[in-house]
Parts: sequence; structure tokens; C-alpha cells
Amino acid sequence: MKSSARCVRPSTVFGLALILMAAARSQTPGTALVRHAPQLGGTLEGSVQQMLAESTALPGGTVVTGDLLVPGTPAVRLNGRPHYLGTIDGPGAPTPTSHTITLNGGAALRHVIRRTEPRMLAAVALPPPPPGSRAVKITAPLPTPVNFATLRDLELAGRAGALAVPAGAYGEFVAEGNSAFILGVPGATQPAHYAFQQLALKGDKALMIAGPVIVTVGEVEAAGTIGRADHPEWLTLRIAKGGLSLQGNDLAHAFVEAPAGTVSLAGHARLVGGVMCDRLVMNGNAVLRLVETAGPNQPPLVTLASPAEGTLFTAPASILLAAVASDSDGTVDRVEFFQGATKLGESVRVPFEVRWSGVPPGAYALSARAVDNRGATTTSTPRQVVVQVGLPYFTSFEAADGYTVGGLAGQVGWSTTGVVSVAEAPAFRGTRALSVGGAVGGGEATHGFPSYAGESVALVDFWARPAAASGPEAGSFVRTDASRVALAGSGGVGELYVFDGDGVGAGRWQATGSKVTLGSDLRPATWLRVTVREDFATHRWDLYVNGSMIAAGLGFADGTANRLARITLAGGQGREGGFDDLYAGFEHPLFADVDRDGLDDAWEIQNGLSLTANDRAGDADGDGLSNLREFQLGLRANAADSDGDGLPDAWEVRYGLNPLAPDANTDPDGDGVSNLREYQLGRNPTKGALPDPTGVVNLRLFSPLP
Repeated sequence: MKSSARCVRPSTVFGLALILMAAARSQTPGTALVRHAPQLGGTLEGSVQQMLAESTALPGGTVVTGDLLVPGTPAVRLNGRPHYLGTIDGPGAPTPTSHTITLNGGAALRHVIRRTEPRMLAAVALPPPPPGSRAVKITAPLPTPVNFATLRDLELAGRAGALAVPAGAYGEFVAEGNSAFILGVPGATQPAHYAFQQLALKGDKALMIAGPVIVTVGEVEAAGTIGRADHPEWLTLRIAKGGLSLQGNDLAHAFVEAPAGTVSLAGHARLVGGVMCDRLVMNGNAVLRLVETAGPNQPPLVTLASPAEGTLFTAPASILLAAVASDSDGTVDRVEFFQGATKLGESVRVPFEVRWSGVPPGAYALSARAVDNRGATTTSTPRQVVVQVGLPYFTSFEAADGYTVGGLAGQVGWSTTGVVSVAEAPAFRGTRALSVGGAVGGGEATHGFPSYAGESVALVDFWARPAAASGPEAGSFVRTDASRVALAGSGGVGELYVFDGDGVGAGRWQATGSKVTLGSDLRPATWLRVTVREDFATHRWDLYVNGSMIAAGLGFADGTANRLARITLAGGQGREGGFDDLYAGFEHPLFADVDRDGLDDAWEIQNGLSLTANDRAGDADGDGLSNLREFQLGLRANAADSDGDGLPDAWEVRYGLNPLAPDANTDPDGDGVSNLREYQLGRNPTKGALPDPTGVVNLRLFSPLP
């Protein structure tokens, strides 16, 4: 409400006591908000709150009809006989205690209210650059209106008189002598917004107000009278650099915001309205009359600065919620933090922060609500975060895992593009599966995983019915930062492809030779079990399908990948992919693998290999095939001739023979020479001998080794 107190400087103890007792019985007109300790002289009708724990003193003759609100618990010292109604402690923090409040004889103050929580003084942003480019000086009334759309700088002088200025962004405006700027729209209920790089008001009434306005200015110089006496709340003067200095008989009716500068009143200067500034200085017979604004309260602004949208946490999580809040026509009283409709806590000081600890797994919508000093509220846009159990991770897309039928976007940590849904369709297990892509468009579903340490090998395992495409690039149905797998084919047969990367974004697709029967929808007739093993120490990856290793030692697509960060499941236009029972973790899902080398421990024991070292690259039997290759082919790593037919495994593999079946006496090329004899002679068993055309020596000629 507006102040009805008269500006008086009582000369007797009795008069001062009357003012203070009247103020004690009524609501304080208003409160000046000051970052540093104020330097007070003259008369301040209202209260003042300082935000920093700094010492201050009221000299004799200074009158403050309200209170001085300070942080911490300073000592209050009374020198002589000041007029003072006592000290009050609020609910705020008791520290610090190093500063002092001194009241000298003849000074008047209602209360010192200690332990008052500081408020944030919102910064004033620099005014935007003006769109216009013209500079104009006016010294006499103009016959035609000013084109403000192209105007940057304007100077009024001489007989220019009062000129109405429409809302907008301008450069430097100067009014001298009897000239004046008229701002605002008569009869308006909402403020008009003005921006000036510089504003110099040098006339007796250089700034006149016709309706509510908010003026943002880089720097301001004011003299004479500004604002409107019957509506000081109609002028909000927001100063980005510096402050406001009034002296002599200057008079301002305005609410002044100068968070980076000083508001100074000297001589007989008067300011009626409100003050928010870095420093407040009053001298001589200056008067500051603080009033409650009668205009509509502008709600505060608030943004949830932390956590970021889509952040993943590992349960039990500790989440720091932080907000940035400001209020254009007042201060931010507090910021409250919410998960959905549940309040998690509140903060009454900058930085506005609350920590939410022990958060269980789940998807959460977090928001912040700012409350200003007049009770107006604004709630930030909610941010979605997910708390998950980390790796290992498993989901079957069922209701028990937290999924609902319909679009997957935003469910349990998944992000999507295109057509992706949880569908009650044929599933590998249970009643639900993930559907990606289809007739109405392609789609992708991506799930990220929190950071982890101490694991150099990670595995992804799932069941899939991806639809085949004409080529591997289009048929890519699963990828990570390291690996990509595709299904390509037509005519009832599809083949699995893998991407052998070069670590810098290039590489080539390779056919694995593993083929599947396709149904009429181009999907495999049965579900495929796809297992990807990624080794971040060697930057190599392997692929198993239906439990068998079909590709190994492939290069990473991204050579900088150092952990399993995400997995993406894809489907294309007209190609619906089905996925179920997704696992990601560090234990091999197909068999025991203590040393994490991708080889089944049971097979390693059977073949005399180590369970404590990665020996996949070794050649235990010296047959020219690595242990990994022997495992992939189902051979014996401790015997150079797995089937005991006299033909080394490596030689049989080289020429496409079966190293697991005795075939020494067979003759696949039909040249009359057995495989064993071909091996002994060092010849190619797949190329037949040619008869001697002369018949002289009855020799056979053999093709050389390739």
C-alpha cells in the first residue's frame, strides 16, 4: 500500500518517538533493497534491507521510520540517546557476527531485525542495440511526426517542448531546458517497454509519464523532476550500468533498480517510489519515501538450471536441483523444487539449490517454482530425468518394468525418433515387445547408460525380429558407438552383416555368411538372439547370433569410445523391427567367461587354455589358426589336427575342407589324387591335375598353390 506518512524532520525527542510508535503500529510503507551497508542521512520513510554482513552507522539527525534488516547477528551499539524501539532476531542464519550496527545520538530507527536471510538482487541486462540509425536534434516544434522506426539518437532543446515517444529500443536520448519526453500510453494497464543506451534528462520536467512504463537504460543522468507524482509506480527505471544521482531540489517518482550501481540522494533531493541497488547513499536533507506499488505485480522468472533434460543417474541417486530466478518489479522471496506435485524442498537465498538424496530407480519430472516478494509465482518448464540401476541393465518392456502400451518416448529412460512403441504384439517372452519403424515411417529408440569405471568389456544381448532391407546400411537394426549389425536380403533369404569400422567414422560392411529364412513381412521366421561383445581396451568387437560367434575382431566405428554409453534399436520405412528382453552388462550372457576374452570357459578348460588371461589371439597348437578362430569354428585349440585325419586344421580351413570330419582319402577336385596326397605334395586339393598331352613320360601336371 502507499505511504501516508508526511516528510518531516522532527526536532524534538517527543516528535521522533511519535513517528516510530506510529510506524510500529502500521505496516511499513516499503523496503529498500541494498547489497552493501547503506550510508544513511536525512529521512527514509520505510525500511531498508542490506544483503551483506557489513557494519554501518546512523549519524545524529537521521530518521528511518521503519526497520534496518541485516544478515547474521551483528552487535547493536547505541551512542548517546538515539530513538530506538529495540532489536529483533529473525529465523535466519545466526552467522556471521563480525559486523556492527551503530546508532548515534539523535538518530531514529524503529528496529534492527537481525538474522534476515539475504535476497537476490536480479541483474539488469544491457539494453538491446537500437534498430534505427538516424540521429536527430529538435529545437522547435516539428510540422510532421518523427519517424521513430529509423531513429537512433534524439536531442530535444530550445523550444522543442514535450514529445511523445513510442515504446522501442533507442540509442542516446537527451532533453534540455523546457523540453521533455513523454513515455507510456494513456489508459494502459500493462507497462510499455523502452530501452535506451543512454538517457540524459536535464530539464525541469524532462521525463513525463502518461501510463505504466518499464525503462531499461545503460546509463542515466537525471535532474529536475521525473516521473508522475500521483503514480510513482508507473515508472520502473532499470539501470544496467551505474546508478542514479539526485541532488539539490531534484525529485523523482519511480521505482529504481540499479543492482550494479549507487542510488545517491543529496541536498534537498527526494525520491518517492522504490529502490533496489548495490549501494544507497543519503546526505543532508534528502528524503527517500518508499511506497508499495499499486500497479499489477509482474510474476518472477525462473529456469531449472540443473539437472539437464534427460540426465541419467544411478540409484540410489543424489540429485542437485538448482534454479536461476529473478523478478522485474521486486525480489525473489524463495524458490521451491518439485518432483511432479511433490515438494522436495525450498531455498531462500542465492544460489537457489536443493539436494534430493536417496532417489530410487524411476523416471521423474522436476521443476522449480519461484515466489516473489508479493506472492506471485512462476513454475519452470519440467525436466525429465531417469534414475536407473546402471549396468547391468535388463528390460523386457513389460508392465512390471514400468512400461505402458503406446509411444515409447520418455518412458523409463528411452528417447525416440519416428515411430516407436511398446506393443502388445507377438513377443519373444511375455505379452509385450518393442516395435520400431513400420508402414507409417521409420524410427529409432535409444537408451543411454551412466558412466562406470573398472570394466573394459561390455556386452549387449537381446532378441530381435528385424526386417531385412535391400542393403546393409538401410537394414542396420542395432548400433552402439562401437558396433553396427544389419540384416539385408530378399526373396525369402536374409543375411546378417557387420560393420568393420576404422575408428574415425568410416569402414565397410561385411557379410557374415550367416543366413536366415525370411517370412512374408521380410522378418526372420523366428526370433534371433543377438549378442554383441565390445572390448574397449583393444577397440574390437564380436557378434554372436543364436549363441554362435559369426564375426570377431571387428574395428570400432568410433575409436574414441571408452565405455558402453548407449544402444540404438532401429526400424525403417515399411520395415518394422521387433525387440525384446534387452540386457546390457559385463557378464557374458551366453556362457561363463571369467577372463572376459569372449571364449567359453568350458571350451578353454577342455583345450588347456588360461582362464586368467585373454589368450584369444594365441595359437596353442601351432596350427596357424588362432585360439579365437578355433573357437569360432568349433575346433580343438590343443590339437593341430582336430579330426585326426592327418590334415592340419589350418590347411583344411584354407581350402574349404571340413576339419571336424576325416576326409584325407576324399578327392573333391576329382583328379585322382587324395586330399592327404595333395597335402603331402604341397598342392591345392581344389584344383584338378591335367594329363600329359604327349604321353611320353606319363606325368600328371598339377596346378600350383594359389
